[in-house]
Amino acid sequence: GLPVMLIAPSRERYLDLVAKTRTLASYDDGDQGYLNAYFGQEWTRLHYSYNWMKSKTGNPDAFYWILDNKWEAIRVVHMVGVKPWRCTSHRDCGGFPERVIPRLWALWWDAFLDMCEAKSSLVVCHSPLESPSAAAGAHGGR
Repeated sequence: GLPVMLIAPSRERYLDLVAKTRTLASYDDGDQGYLNAYFGQEWTRLHYSYNWMKSKTGNPDAFYWILDNKWEAIRVVHMVGVKPWRCTSHRDCGGFPERVIPRLWALWWDAFLDMCEAKSSLVVCHSPLESPSAAAGAHGGR
């Protein structure tokens, strides 16, 4: 899942987090498992709409049902797996086209290109890129 945190910076907490990385067991050997183990019950699970996985592998029927019927409720798309920023706007992702959901790809690229056009300091833009919206349909299709 996507760790969304509201925190008060604490040097002591940071040092404790670092110190326990060698001794605290993580269920997945990753950052999320470690943070879940470290914080235990000191966290609140967010509604799925704030951590919707960009992955149809677990339950494709549920994935497409939400995509088709509850899309307006989604607030955060968790881009697990192949990342749109590691591919071209034409979804050439090193031989993994089956992992790309065109509607989500188009939305990501449209937002990225809008930020480039607005000269947002949140993104690093290179040469002009083409939006895939016309091909994929930003708000329709799969």
